[in-house]
Amino acid sequence: MDENKKERSIAYCSRQLKGHERNWTTYELETLTLVESLKNFQHHVEGSKISLFTDHKALIYLNNQPKLNAKQARWISFSNLFDYSIKYKEGALNKVADVLSRHSQRVY
Repeated sequence: MDENKKERSIAYCSRQLKGHERNWTTYELETLTLVESLKNFQHHVEGSKISLFTDHKALIYLNNQPKLNAKQARWISFSNLFDYSIKYKEGALNKVADVLSRHSQRVY
């Protein structure tokens, strides 16, 4: 939040999906995004209480999953090193993130 209580982005990160990741479910991809963000910004957020906003409502239940596969267990184990809460923000209200997640079209 800036001095006028308006939300401002301070940084972005991205990477291409690896071949095997292209077959993952939406839930797994959204969880991967959360984990990769924590890894990329670990030096900024470690030791602070942070809020993570997502337009994927299922992620707010991440830490309440009764059954986890090995990959999900590793991700949750890593993410629990941080003091965070996940908050749902409807896609229509999260325009900047929505635009950034779309493939850009190249004009030649």
